[in-house]
Amino acid sequence: MNKLIETLQHKNLVWHGAPINASFETESTGFKLMDERLGGGFLKTGVIEVLCDIGIGEFRFLLSSMKGSQSEDKLIVLISPPGEINASMMVEQGIELSKILILTPKSHKNRLWAAEQCLKNGVCHSVLMWNDEPLEIHQIKRLQIASAEGGGRQFIFRQFKAEGISLPVDLSFKLSANPMGLNVKINKRKRGWPSEEFSIDMSEQWPSLVIKEKLSNVISLQQVKAV
Repeated sequence: MNKLIETLQHKNLVWHGAPINASFETESTGFKLMDERLGGGFLKTGVIEVLCDIGIGEFRFLLSSMKGSQSEDKLIVLISPPGEINASMMVEQGIELSKILILTPKSHKNRLWAAEQCLKNGVCHSVLMWNDEPLEIHQIKRLQIASAEGGGRQFIFRQFKAEGISLPVDLSFKLSANPMGLNVKINKRKRGWPSEEFSIDMSEQWPSLVIKEKLSNVISLQQVKAV
């Protein structure tokens, strides 16, 4: 039995509900509460699944975690982003445009191939891929191996799960819109438990992109119908 468990652990097929005696590097997400829930931040290597609607602030949410790419002189690769990337925003966040690489493969297969090549070459800090096609276990495994080999991490943005199986990703969390930022629910994470939904306040980083509370001195007037 012990040998079987060791074999499953070696293949990353056993999930632990509490930390085990193993060292792994993390990097701050840029949000204190998120770091606390993740036990330090995002793992520096691995595959991270982000389930969310497009355009709710999901890209901005990850920007703070990518600033480490500047000190490490590594690239941030965006594969098939759903819209134009705002260059001014990236510069304002302290990310050099020369460190951004945007790829637009025409097929699901080519997107996965591009992500794997970027991860394994060792020059990428983070690879972000937008993809709603069904994923298979062996595809996630290939990305994990490439991530470990190159020392970068893979984010996969998805609006919904397109398969009925549980993928062996290192972290999976769901984002939903919140007037002051985003709601986060950790569905699955390596060496830890899932979480209940909690809120991330993004008003300090993005004050013009949140909906602040109504002023207490504003009085709503009853609408009068015209006769």
